[in-house]
Amino acid sequence: MRGEWKAGGAEKPGFDAYATSKQAILAAAMVFAHETPRLRFNAVEPGLNLATGVGGRDAGAFVRLPQRFVILLLVPFIKKHPKRAARVIAKVLVNELGETGIYYDEAGGSMQGSARDSKFQDRVVAETRALLTTVRA
Repeated sequence: MRGEWKAGGAEKPGFDAYATSKQAILAAAMVFAHETPRLRFNAVEPGLNLATGVGGRDAGAFVRLPQRFVILLLVPFIKKHPKRAARVIAKVLVNELGETGIYYDEAGGSMQGSARDSKFQDRVVAETRALLTTVRA
């Protein structure tokens, strides 16, 4: 998954669509944070949450079947669990410092996102706004 955003798609559309949508959301959050400083726009990287099943859906049955059972055994011991992600998100939401435009890692610390290129950010928001003008309410 490289998150390539290009005309005509990518070699693995499902994987790249996921990565691209994740980068687009991050880019939009950063633009909105700069455009509207009185509101808080932040993003959180939940980390790899094996309990969600993301990643195995596109695998063949030969991989999915053993993966399902191994993951079920490992989930209680994995630090990057959905409950931990929920705690980080709650911490970000109740942050009284009023921080905006922050990309938080799965432990709640700030990190640099892959969508920090301002030209990419502006393109995402401009193309999304253009698309939204074509939608009837």
